[in-house]
Amino acid sequence: LDEVGRPPAERLAVFHNSVTVDGIDPSRPREKYLLFMGYPFWLKGVDLLITAFRAIADRHPDWRLRVVGHCPDPSPFLALAGGHPRISIERAVEHPQAMALMERCGAFVLPSRTEAMGRVLLEAMAARRPIVASRVDGIPTYVSDGENGLLFTCNQADDLARQLDRLLGDDALAERLAAEGHRRVQERYSVQSYVDQFAEMIERVVALRGTRR
Repeated sequence: LDEVGRPPAERLAVFHNSVTVDGIDPSRPREKYLLFMGYPFWLKGVDLLITAFRAIADRHPDWRLRVVGHCPDPSPFLALAGGHPRISIERAVEHPQAMALMERCGAFVLPSRTEAMGRVLLEAMAARRPIVASRVDGIPTYVSDGENGLLFTCNQADDLARQLDRLLGDDALAERLAAEGHRRVQERYSVQSYVDQFAEMIERVVALRGTRR
């Protein structure tokens, strides 16, 4: 900032928040469950996900949906699930258990109504899992539709169902998205990448101050 608190005309650096992804194992066998992890459920679009999964469940009878996270009152979501035998709403778990769930899932879904970064997306990429997420706020910064994930129109359960149906029906697509996500997270969003970008920013700031003396 300048002397009156205004940002400089030239932005020196913009880079992601640090997310530790280096300890996630991408080699675990994939199980056929869609995974959501997060809180709070309504803001994260769990109702949309349950609705979308129920719409396509009959076409993919070997897949199930696991919703994991803290929810003070899960009754509206349980009612929406309607006792479906392949939808489970589970309590939040500690981080090591959460990453184990991520490493084994068949795909990760983040149907948020609003989202700044969504660190779980980077964790899913590090686990080499395909992603379906809403096209909202910061998510398209990290997920490019058709490249390292599939995006759907925010707040539209029918569009989410379309993308889930597309993913679950095409193993080659799922593998391609997962592979690109894993490549991208290692190249752009690893701890080493964060350190390198931060160091470069400091060097540019020091060099800029030197030219102003």
